[in-house]
Amino acid sequence: MPLLPGPLALPVYQEKNSFLNYNVSCIMTLPPYQRQGYGRLLIDFSYLLTKTENKIGSPEKPLSDLGLISYRSYWKDALLRYFADFRGKVVSIKDISQEMAANSNDIVSTLQAVGIVKYWKNKHIILKRQDIFEDFEEKRRRRGPDHKEIDPKCLTWKPFQSSEQSKAS
Repeated sequence: MPLLPGPLALPVYQEKNSFLNYNVSCIMTLPPYQRQGYGRLLIDFSYLLTKTENKIGSPEKPLSDLGLISYRSYWKDALLRYFADFRGKVVSIKDISQEMAANSNDIVSTLQAVGIVKYWKNKHIILKRQDIFEDFEEKRRRRGPDHKEIDPKCLTWKPFQSSEQSKAS
């Protein structure tokens, strides 16, 4: 059970060889540290590892009620950040999935829950809801100095390779 260094003991269980491409099977934030951004930090870390492996991932399903709230919030912010950085470009769900290392079903369900995608003429159309993007930018500006983020450049990690993969390389 890997633990983060420091005063926190936050178990993170990452699936090593998940048939269903689960990038994490369990995240637990101890009660004294809840609502401080550690759960989101661990979700972000799981996607960073998945991205480093050049895979697409998703949390183990079904999610608990609180798990769904946490992941939806994370996916919403990640999607809005993606759109804020790539305004005006034509993108596909597949492109977004590759960039975020997130399952396309998670992306579409989040876009639908946020209300910025509609299904029209056999295609998903992303709506430019200025109110949602303005709220997101305001939230970004309000973040305090205790906002927790992982710097991908600081990751020193090699993806898991099974014995068959090791022999092939």
